[in-house]
Amino acid sequence: MLVGFARHPLGDYTVNLRLEAVWGTFLLVAGLATGKGGLMRIGLSTSVVQRGKTGVAQHLFALLKALLVRRSEHEFVLFILEEDLPLFEFAKPAMEVLSVPEAFRPPLKNILWHQTKLPKLCHAHELDVLHVPSYRRMLWPRPCPLIATIHDLAPFRVPQKYDRLRMFYG
Repeated sequence: MLVGFARHPLGDYTVNLRLEAVWGTFLLVAGLATGKGGLMRIGLSTSVVQRGKTGVAQHLFALLKALLVRRSEHEFVLFILEEDLPLFEFAKPAMEVLSVPEAFRPPLKNILWHQTKLPKLCHAHELDVLHVPSYRRMLWPRPCPLIATIHDLAPFRVPQKYDRLRMFYG
Protein backbone atom coordinates (compact mmCIF):
# COMPACT_ATOMS: atom_id res chain seq x y z
CA MET A 1 0.00 0.00 0.00
CA LEU A 2 1.45 3.36 -1.08
CA VAL A 3 1.41 5.83 1.81
CA GLY A 4 3.28 8.82 0.36
CA PHE A 5 5.38 9.93 -2.60
CA ALA A 6 7.89 12.71 -3.36
CA ARG A 7 10.13 13.53 -6.34
CA HIS A 8 13.36 15.59 -6.18
CA PRO A 9 15.89 16.42 -8.95
CA LEU A 10 19.52 15.46 -8.22
CA GLY A 11 21.98 16.19 -11.01
CA ASP A 12 21.38 13.72 -13.85
CA TYR A 13 18.98 11.74 -11.67
CA THR A 14 15.54 12.15 -10.24
CA VAL A 15 15.11 10.73 -6.75
CA ASN A 16 11.69 9.21 -6.18
CA LEU A 17 10.84 8.57 -2.53
CA ARG A 18 7.88 6.40 -1.57
CA LEU A 19 6.64 5.40 1.84
CA GLU A 20 5.07 1.98 1.51
CA ALA A 21 3.44 -0.33 4.01
CA VAL A 22 4.66 -3.90 3.52
CA TRP A 23 3.77 -6.72 5.90
CA GLY A 24 2.74 -4.18 8.54
CA THR A 25 6.07 -2.36 8.30
CA PHE A 26 6.62 1.06 6.79
CA LEU A 27 9.47 1.16 4.30
CA LEU A 28 11.03 4.26 2.78
CA VAL A 29 11.76 3.26 -0.79
CA ALA A 30 14.15 5.48 -2.73
CA GLY A 31 14.35 5.10 -6.45
CA LEU A 32 16.54 6.88 -8.96
CA ALA A 33 15.37 7.55 -12.49
CA THR A 34 17.85 8.42 -15.22
CA GLY A 35 17.43 10.16 -18.51
CA LYS A 36 17.40 6.71 -20.18
CA GLY A 37 13.64 6.38 -20.02
CA GLY A 38 13.75 5.36 -16.38
CA LEU A 39 15.70 2.12 -17.00
CA MET A 40 18.52 1.81 -14.48
CA ARG A 41 21.38 -0.61 -13.94
CA ILE A 42 21.30 -1.36 -10.23
CA GLY A 43 24.15 -3.22 -8.55
CA LEU A 44 23.86 -5.11 -5.26
CA SER A 45 26.79 -6.25 -3.16
CA THR A 46 25.80 -9.49 -1.43
CA SER A 47 28.98 -10.39 0.46
CA VAL A 48 27.43 -9.66 3.85
CA VAL A 49 24.99 -12.60 3.73
CA GLN A 50 27.43 -14.89 5.59
CA ARG A 51 26.29 -18.02 3.75
CA GLY A 52 22.63 -17.08 4.25
CA LYS A 53 22.60 -17.55 8.03
CA THR A 54 21.96 -13.98 9.20
CA GLY A 55 19.06 -11.58 9.44
CA VAL A 56 20.83 -9.36 6.91
CA ALA A 57 20.80 -12.32 4.50
CA GLN A 58 17.09 -12.89 5.00
CA HIS A 59 16.45 -9.19 4.42
CA LEU A 60 18.52 -9.24 1.22
CA PHE A 61 16.78 -12.37 -0.11
CA ALA A 62 13.37 -10.78 0.52
CA LEU A 63 14.49 -7.54 -1.13
CA LEU A 64 15.74 -9.36 -4.22
CA LYS A 65 12.52 -11.38 -4.50
CA ALA A 66 10.56 -8.12 -4.33
CA LEU A 67 12.84 -6.57 -6.97
CA LEU A 68 12.26 -9.52 -9.32
CA VAL A 69 8.82 -8.02 -9.92
CA ARG A 70 10.56 -4.90 -11.29
CA ARG A 71 12.95 -6.72 -13.60
CA SER A 72 11.23 -5.27 -16.66
CA GLU A 73 11.71 -1.74 -15.27
CA HIS A 74 15.40 -2.03 -14.36
CA GLU A 75 18.49 -4.21 -14.85
CA PHE A 76 20.09 -5.77 -11.78
CA VAL A 77 23.71 -6.85 -11.30
CA LEU A 78 24.54 -9.00 -8.26
CA PHE A 79 28.09 -9.33 -6.89
CA ILE A 80 28.15 -12.71 -5.12
CA LEU A 81 30.93 -14.63 -3.37
CA GLU A 82 31.55 -17.98 -5.13
CA GLU A 83 30.30 -20.25 -2.35
CA ASP A 84 27.14 -18.14 -1.98
CA LEU A 85 26.11 -18.51 -5.64
CA PRO A 86 23.63 -21.36 -4.93
CA LEU A 87 21.78 -19.11 -2.47
CA PHE A 88 20.89 -16.78 -5.35
CA GLU A 89 19.66 -19.34 -7.89
CA PHE A 90 16.16 -17.84 -7.55
CA ALA A 91 17.45 -14.58 -9.09
CA LYS A 92 18.74 -16.19 -12.30
CA PRO A 93 18.21 -15.51 -15.20
CA ALA A 94 16.29 -12.31 -14.36
CA MET A 95 19.37 -10.70 -12.77
CA GLU A 96 22.97 -10.64 -13.93
CA VAL A 97 25.15 -12.59 -11.50
CA LEU A 98 28.86 -11.84 -11.16
CA SER A 99 31.04 -14.19 -9.15
CA VAL A 100 33.45 -12.73 -6.58
CA PRO A 101 36.45 -14.93 -5.65
CA GLU A 102 36.14 -16.64 -2.27
CA ALA A 103 39.50 -15.12 -1.30
CA PHE A 104 37.56 -11.90 -0.56
CA ARG A 105 35.27 -13.46 2.10
CA PRO A 106 37.40 -12.66 5.22
CA PRO A 107 36.31 -9.30 6.69
CA LEU A 108 39.50 -7.31 6.05
CA LYS A 109 39.88 -8.63 2.50
CA ASN A 110 36.17 -8.01 1.91
CA ILE A 111 36.50 -4.39 3.02
CA LEU A 112 39.50 -3.95 0.72
CA TRP A 113 37.58 -5.55 -2.19
CA HIS A 114 34.72 -3.12 -1.63
CA GLN A 115 37.11 -0.15 -1.61
CA THR A 116 39.36 -1.17 -4.53
CA LYS A 117 37.73 -3.71 -6.85
CA LEU A 118 34.02 -2.90 -6.57
CA PRO A 119 34.29 0.75 -7.69
CA LYS A 120 36.04 -0.43 -10.88
CA LEU A 121 33.35 -3.06 -11.44
CA CYS A 122 30.67 -0.40 -11.01
CA HIS A 123 32.29 1.61 -13.81
CA ALA A 124 32.89 -1.44 -16.00
CA HIS A 125 29.24 -2.55 -15.71
CA GLU A 126 27.96 1.03 -16.08
CA LEU A 127 25.91 0.94 -12.89
CA ASP A 128 23.58 3.86 -12.18
CA VAL A 129 23.33 3.02 -8.48
CA LEU A 130 24.85 0.51 -6.04
CA HIS A 131 23.06 -0.93 -3.03
CA VAL A 132 25.30 -2.12 -0.21
CA PRO A 133 23.01 -3.88 2.28
CA SER A 134 25.27 -2.97 5.17
CA TYR A 135 26.77 0.36 6.16
CA ARG A 136 29.92 -1.62 7.02
CA ARG A 137 30.87 -1.85 3.35
CA MET A 138 30.10 1.64 2.08
CA LEU A 139 32.55 2.74 -0.58
CA TRP A 140 34.91 5.63 0.01
CA PRO A 141 35.33 6.14 -3.73
CA ARG A 142 31.91 7.03 -5.17
CA PRO A 143 31.63 5.36 -8.61
CA CYS A 144 27.87 6.02 -8.67
CA PRO A 145 25.12 6.95 -6.20
CA LEU A 146 25.13 4.57 -3.21
CA ILE A 147 22.35 3.16 -1.05
CA ALA A 148 23.04 1.44 2.28
CA THR A 149 20.81 -0.33 4.75
CA ILE A 150 21.33 0.18 8.47
CA HIS A 151 19.88 -2.86 10.24
CA ASP A 152 20.92 -2.11 13.82
CA LEU A 153 21.75 1.12 15.62
CA ALA A 154 23.03 -0.65 18.75
CA PRO A 155 26.70 -0.11 17.84
CA PHE A 156 26.05 3.63 17.94
CA ARG A 157 23.67 3.77 20.91
CA VAL A 158 24.78 1.09 23.37
CA PRO A 159 28.08 2.01 25.09
CA GLN A 160 30.75 -0.70 24.95
CA LYS A 161 28.51 -3.14 23.07
CA TYR A 162 31.43 -3.87 20.74
CA ASP A 163 35.20 -3.54 21.09
CA ARG A 164 37.17 -0.91 19.13
CA LEU A 165 38.11 -3.26 16.30
CA ARG A 166 34.48 -4.26 15.76
CA MET A 167 33.44 -0.60 15.87
CA PHE A 168 36.07 0.28 13.23
CA TYR A 169 34.91 -2.64 11.11
CA GLY A 170 31.29 -1.63 11.76
